[in-house]
Amino acid sequence: MIKTFIFGFTSLRKNRELIWQLTSREISQRYSGSFLGILWSFINPLALLLVYSFVFGTVFKARWGSVSPINHDYTLLLFIGMLVHGLFAECVSKSATLIVANSNYVKKVIFPLEILPWTIIGAAVFHFIAGLITFSVIQIALAGSLKWTILYLPLIFVPYILFLVGLSWLVSALGVFFRDIVQLVGMVVAVMMFLSPVFYSIDAVPEAFRSYMLANPLTLVIEQARQVIIYGSPPDFQSVLIITLVGILTYGLGLWFFNKTRKGFGDVL
Repeated sequence: MIKTFIFGFTSLRKNRELIWQLTSREISQRYSGSFLGILWSFINPLALLLVYSFVFGTVFKARWGSVSPINHDYTLLLFIGMLVHGLFAECVSKSATLIVANSNYVKKVIFPLEILPWTIIGAAVFHFIAGLITFSVIQIALAGSLKWTILYLPLIFVPYILFLVGLSWLVSALGVFFRDIVQLVGMVVAVMMFLSPVFYSIDAVPEAFRSYMLANPLTLVIEQARQVIIYGSPPDFQSVLIITLVGILTYGLGLWFFNKTRKGFGDVL
């Protein structure tokens, strides 16, 4: 396992310029030919927020504990859940066809295939940051200022990124051998949106099911992100430790599985 970690971070450092180039290309291709271009990175999360706020706040009149749907905190709470889940959804969805879509790289013996998940993670993080900037503008407009505890955010999201890249290695390798994983991933992404506290408070979940909800890594990330960004409190360091351990474990297992199966990519593709 230690050798796997060393290999992963050595490859990341050694190929950082190539990762940067491929990530930049991934982002530019997404908006190639569009009139507004990169501005869509800011428009998309804002448009989704308006829709979800209307559906859950106005139509369903859903409350968030003591927070009323007409309170600006309700909008901000929704936004954080959307950003965390959106990062997960983009990474996992693209991972399902990552190696198949880049089969030309498989034939190149010297190309470091293990860096491909980093490119989609990089693009997803770019869109997450764009969404976070949009969120910050909204929070300043509605609440008047940002919470200083937002500085704790890296403690939560660095392990989350490790979790996502490990998951990306696992899903992209499986996607070479099992093409049905594309359908499975689409279903999982949709289900995770509602089994994570994106649109509701974890306190609203019945006690009998709450432990299952807390076993979902996205739950801890969403709750702790809200803690430091909206509520202005330091994170629960026990939760941060759990997120970190899950991130490290998923990173190691994902890269180990990717390296074990990569020799068969060429035969299948």
